[in-house]
Amino acid sequence: VDSYPRAKISWYHYGQLISVGSTFHLTNITRREQQGIYTYRVDTEGFESISHEFVIYIKGKECHER
Repeated sequence: VDSYPRAKISWYHYGQLISVGSTFHLTNITRREQQGIYTYRVDTEGFESISHEFVIYIKGKECHER
């Protein structure tokens, strides 16, 4: 995500802030607690905020770290 003027981009998981910046990374999406509702919010001075929800589902067997 990029914009002019610069926007503040915030990422949330079930409403809890998880990252601020143009991207966020899920390094290992095999744990069930990482699935669920995510939201991004874009705030740009002088413009209405933009927000959208998306869902990540984990399919298959859960991988347990050793």
